Amino acid sequence: MPDSTEGETGNPPSPRVLPDPAICHTRPIGEIRSFATCLVKCPSTCPHVMSYGSSYLCRHPDWEQFLKL
Repeated sequence: MPDSTEGETGNPPSPRVLPDPAICHTRPIGEIRSFATCLVKCPSTCPHVMSYGSSYLCRHPDWEQFLKL
């Protein structure tokens, strides 16, 4: 019999992998089209993010697919 608490699957939660259209959200920066503002909380694991002051920039080539209007 496995050692697990009732309701647990015994598997750890899947790590958050970015970019993910279900998680990622961006906002355009005026007329700048080569990147956008990243709206994800704690996106430091994303290979497309660049820290800029207290915010993050999304450099994903298809950042427009993550637009949050």
